[in-house]
Amino acid sequence: MAFLLRRPFEVIEINDNGDVRSTLIGPDIHNQQTFQYTVKSNTWFGSRVWGTGSFSLVGCTVYPGFDFRDFELGKRRALLKAFPQHEELIMNLTLI
Repeated sequence: MAFLLRRPFEVIEINDNGDVRSTLIGPDIHNQQTFQYTVKSNTWFGSRVWGTGSFSLVGCTVYPGFDFRDFELGKRRALLKAFPQHEELIMNLTLI
């Protein structure tokens, strides 16, 4: 007997205005989940497993072509300074 365990994950975004958006990616489209999602450019985002799971299988595609010179990993201190109202969220999604 084969058993496939599917765990959705949550994509959390903070835009330049400090607005937060949460999107669930997963197989259960009848419970506010979607199969795929696009994060707009110039948006800070992170993700985490939704619910009680310990991992999710995730893929990421970029368009147009990706260049590491355009990539910036969010730094906890800078994000807290820019968005102090989201301290708990930032602390949960960042390491440094």
